[in-house]
Amino acid sequence: MQLITDEFKKLIRNRLKAGSQARPRCVVEVDRLSYVPGRVETLDFTTFDIQEIKKVQQRWIASDGSGDFDGTTQLQGASAVFPIHGHTHETATKTSGYKTSSRPSHTGVDYVLASGTFKAPLVAVWAGKVKKVVYSNSTTGYGNYIDILHPNGLLSRYAHLNTVSVTTGQEVSAGAIIGTLGNTGNVRSKGKVPSAAERAAGAGAHLHFEVHKSINNTYVTVNPEPYLVGSAKAYKSVQNVGGGASVGEEIEGYPGELRLYETFATRNWHTLSRYAIDTNFNDLVTYETITNRERGNWLTYTFGFKQLQQKITTGFNITLNMLNAGFMNLVVRSDFKYAEGDRFRVFVGNSNDASVNLGTFEGLDNIQELKDIYVPRGEVTIRIEVVFGGKHDALPTNYAPRFGTKKLSIGYIEVQELGSMSVSRNKTAEQLDPTSGGSTIQQGYWVEEEIDDIMFNKVSNKMDIVVGDFVYMDTRTLDNVTSVSVNNSLDQETAGASVTITNENGSYSPTHSPFYFPELNLKSVFTYWAGNYLIGVLSNNTPIRIYLGYGSHLVRVFTGLIDRTDEVGEGVSLTVTARDMYKKAVDKVLTEDKNYPDVNFLEDDTPDFEILDIEKVAWLKSAVIHDLIAHAGLIGWRVVADDLRYPDAVIEESYIIQINEKAGTVLKAVPGEEGQFEAVPIDSIPTPQGWKNPYVEAYGRSFDQFSARVSDCIVEVLKDTNYRAYCDRYGTFRLEPIRFNNPVVESVDCTENLMSISKNTDYSRVRSHIIIVGSDGKPQSFVDKELLMELKGEVRTAVVQLDWADTLEMKRQVAQRLFLDMKRVARTLQVRIPGNPALDVLDRIDVTDRNTSTYATYTIKGIQDAYDAESGEYTQTLDLFWAGEDVIV
Repeated sequence: MQLITDEFKKLIRNRLKAGSQARPRCVVEVDRLSYVPGRVETLDFTTFDIQEIKKVQQRWIASDGSGDFDGTTQLQGASAVFPIHGHTHETATKTSGYKTSSRPSHTGVDYVLASGTFKAPLVAVWAGKVKKVVYSNSTTGYGNYIDILHPNGLLSRYAHLNTVSVTTGQEVSAGAIIGTLGNTGNVRSKGKVPSAAERAAGAGAHLHFEVHKSINNTYVTVNPEPYLVGSAKAYKSVQNVGGGASVGEEIEGYPGELRLYETFATRNWHTLSRYAIDTNFNDLVTYETITNRERGNWLTYTFGFKQLQQKITTGFNITLNMLNAGFMNLVVRSDFKYAEGDRFRVFVGNSNDASVNLGTFEGLDNIQELKDIYVPRGEVTIRIEVVFGGKHDALPTNYAPRFGTKKLSIGYIEVQELGSMSVSRNKTAEQLDPTSGGSTIQQGYWVEEEIDDIMFNKVSNKMDIVVGDFVYMDTRTLDNVTSVSVNNSLDQETAGASVTITNENGSYSPTHSPFYFPELNLKSVFTYWAGNYLIGVLSNNTPIRIYLGYGSHLVRVFTGLIDRTDEVGEGVSLTVTARDMYKKAVDKVLTEDKNYPDVNFLEDDTPDFEILDIEKVAWLKSAVIHDLIAHAGLIGWRVVADDLRYPDAVIEESYIIQINEKAGTVLKAVPGEEGQFEAVPIDSIPTPQGWKNPYVEAYGRSFDQFSARVSDCIVEVLKDTNYRAYCDRYGTFRLEPIRFNNPVVESVDCTENLMSISKNTDYSRVRSHIIIVGSDGKPQSFVDKELLMELKGEVRTAVVQLDWADTLEMKRQVAQRLFLDMKRVARTLQVRIPGNPALDVLDRIDVTDRNTSTYATYTIKGIQDAYDAESGEYTQTLDLFWAGEDVIV
């Protein structure tokens, strides 16, 4: 009788396997991509910005000895040129205003012409330097637009342009042609987005014009209409004239920290410790609301019938602590008459010399801006003083109380430091500081701004890169696989896989060429030439799919992209390493600014809506995630038939339990429409624990261009939430709550399918008592009875402060999550079983083992699939954590 070896028995057994006992199989597919030249990718990138360098000169006006001052302050303002060449505010038609009640999010004004709107030439409203030029073929946002920074500190924006005729950094004069009017970006025609053909014919063409003002080094929009109709000017500098006008030293620097920005939005503003009002202040002051939805009020002094024939002086003081010398800006409007003894003055640190003695008042319909009043460093007192001369030139002899009224209104007061100042003429800072003993200059200066230079720091640019395109050609199956390993874990950003194949004569090598060794006469389908470049199939970013199972029953366990290949000549093998499709988010660095809300999206013709009880646009966290993954290329990548069976993304709407019901509208992603979002009513659902409200992202969330990877942004959005972002075995991106109560899908028993087991129990780092302090400031205690029993009754306490937890249910959810996290660490298992390709991370399984006295339900934390062709084995190593029900009091 011939002895039959164990190897021969195994061979016979494998060949005879059928049905549920079929032999393990593995199939690995890769897609060949063909290079198509010609595609051009436009890359937006930021290199530097334009910042103004302020060169300022100290000015003041001395007293004339009679209680007045020997000189006046004269303003130099530039009127705006209307932005459509050859037209004015009267000849153009305004179709939408600035932040109207019907469109509160519209941050500019829109103009069309009676005829010839499309491609009409546009001009710069003031002289300046081009800060930014943006080209866009998107049907959302501003489209093509130009930003121009003006020496007066304002910035003008011209949007939806057809063509642009200036470049970044170019200096332009007022009235210079900068482009033509168009219909790019988010425009409407007859209530709908025009088609490409309609756009080509000029449908939806209009100019969207904005004016921005720098507040604390951030540009915010202001109403542009007063500039276009002539009631406001762009003030660049002032002059003090008269015998008492003096000029001091010149200083320079960049705008620094904002020390004060008072808009009189609340009527108790003067109760703050920095202010001191005169005794007659409240008798004379009223507040007038600023129109066009600007923030704040006009602080208005009114002098009427009771104040006639008497001179009245009133005002208030402001005390500030300046770390560096700086400047003050403010705006006024008044029908005062200087000739009748009316005065508006500003004193900085010295009541003997005036920094401002305004000599001309242009009426209540015209805004006058006083810019760059010098403020020294240290503790300084600023006095704002109003003097009514007691006269009215239009007062009739039989006047009634309604006659004889004069007004002076203050719109805002802004004080900002100058950073990195240098001083000319070798003067020291002490010599220029009026508060120091060594100063030869009097206190209280008027600063005349002359923007002598503009520094480029960050400018948005565009670069066209000829990258061609790689399109799907066919799919190849690797028929020489020797081993496969797939690793997936709850703690990993991406699942990973490695595939080892035989590589005799290097035919699978990504650098294989038949011309290298012609004597072999060996051609390969795994390399090809694209022009002068040799392209390898088994190389970076090639799509790869792995199937595991038994017999004809195969299940896909991995979909991803190749990272690298490693070749071993001695063993004639090649190993491919890959990551799942989330690799796109991990590798993708933001190539554009991301803002939520993005003014480009909300600008212009976007419908208006109220968001979460406030006039701000709220994005669902899920909508933010949808926008980010679209930027990473996780939408629209599928071309293979088997891939097309599965969705690109499954994103569960984000919700949170809160104490109050929310109403209004939020932005959410449009299913199946990449990059498209819609406004939908809030669906607030009552539950026994509280109101189930949309989980929105913090207003104003932004991610700067080139500052982070898309995956980093996703982590930032989802921190402090119970949501998980990942790509599944089919390459589908998923955003879903982490669920620890999934059904039990498998049983592992030491008598049947448990090949090995390792168990760890460690309660040294757990806490049995958690105190959650929420937004209401009230602590709530939670105790896990099971952990308390494991610690033999020891109460170990942890305190967690969460500003967003405002209900008992929210605090309970946090406590449950923390207790579960501790239990995951305290009781863990690692088991090895025959491969089950249907298992997923967070599935639950029952584990029974006599030797370790294990009889419990565990949750899968990690899975390692291992397939070996030579031995014919397919096994899984599972990392498990305890999944028992938590018991919380």
